[in-house]
Amino acid sequence: MVVHNYDSLWRIKKKLYSIERIKLPFSVEYAQIAYYFIGLVLITMVFSLVGLHNVNLLMQYGLLPCLFAWGMSRVKLDGKGLHRFIITLLMYMVSTHHLNRYQPVKRHGKCRYHWTVWKVGVSGDEKRETVKGKTACECFKT
Repeated sequence: MVVHNYDSLWRIKKKLYSIERIKLPFSVEYAQIAYYFIGLVLITMVFSLVGLHNVNLLMQYGLLPCLFAWGMSRVKLDGKGLHRFIITLLMYMVSTHHLNRYQPVKRHGKCRYHWTVWKVGVSGDEKRETVKGKTACECFKT
């Protein structure tokens, strides 16, 4: 029995080849267009906060947002796009880190760990052997 998987079809990147009758010199992905406008907004905000009003307009509205869009579309972290990696990182930072079967665990205080090892054959030529390692956790309210 053959099971067909169409996941690769959904991952095809959609591209823009022309605007009206004007052909673009290279194809542009729709995600790159979105990154361009996000970069444009970020760069405009940074320049207005810092007070850089004398910057070349071609650099502010052309070069820097294009570099931002190109970089964001090329970088992959953990096999994900940079925006998905940042969203996952923020979700991890906000979520609770103590889970049991994906459910939050109530913590009752601090835990103190004890390690006790018993050894046999201390005298003479006999070898030392670890018979039993015991770990105990005492939870107490503070």
